[in-house]
Amino acid sequence: METACQRMRDNQEDTQNQPSGKTLGKSAARPVLPDQETIAPGQVQVVVHVVKVLPVLDKSDAGPCGQSPCQAEVLVKKIIGYGMGFTANLAEGQTLTVHFPMTLKASEERPAVTPGQTLDARLSQPAEGGTHFVMRGFTIRP
Repeated sequence: METACQRMRDNQEDTQNQPSGKTLGKSAARPVLPDQETIAPGQVQVVVHVVKVLPVLDKSDAGPCGQSPCQAEVLVKKIIGYGMGFTANLAEGQTLTVHFPMTLKASEERPAVTPGQTLDARLSQPAEGGTHFVMRGFTIRP
């Protein structure tokens, strides 16, 4: 009898230390989720296939986009996740025009982007009234 009273007393102490509402038993463990980088607000993490480089030069730009193409047409293969506040319509199989702020040309920091490549990409949604997504970072898949 003393054992049952002891268990009852221990159980009361456990429930007094827990917040009100439903609680999970010790056997109901949370699933382990893979480590993921958080996605910045207003951005989306996607896998895209480069369909074509658009040969448009921005003549008003004295920077890199006035000298080399900065836009490509891409096909969304997979949507990995959205950042908070991402409101643009986006679907797998959709074709997008993407602006690359530092051109599609190779540099010391990154390789050239060419048709046929598949990219793991971070895109910003178009500015209000805009139509082009903006490339914020990418890696080329093998």
